[in-house]
Amino acid sequence: MTPPLARQRWPIVDALRGVAIISMVAFHATWDLYFFGYSTLDVTQDPRGRWASHLIAGTFLTLVGIGLVLSVRGGFDA
Repeated sequence: MTPPLARQRWPIVDALRGVAIISMVAFHATWDLYFFGYSTLDVTQDPRGRWASHLIAGTFLTLVGIGLVLSVRGGFDA
C-alpha cells in the first residue's frame, strides 16, 4: 500500500483568505461603530459599503470553491 500523496498548500490562497478575513473584520467593526452611534457612516446604506460587503462575500465563496477543488483533486476518501 502506497502512502497518500502529500498535499501542498498554495500560499496565494492562504494570503487571499487572510485578506478576506481582515476585510470582514474591518467591515463589521465599521458597522458596529455606526450601530452604537460612534460613526455616521451607515455601511448598509452607503453604496461603497454595500459594494464592499458583496466583494468580501464573493471572495469568501470563491475561495471556498478553490479550496474544495484543491482538497479533492486526488479523489474523495470514503
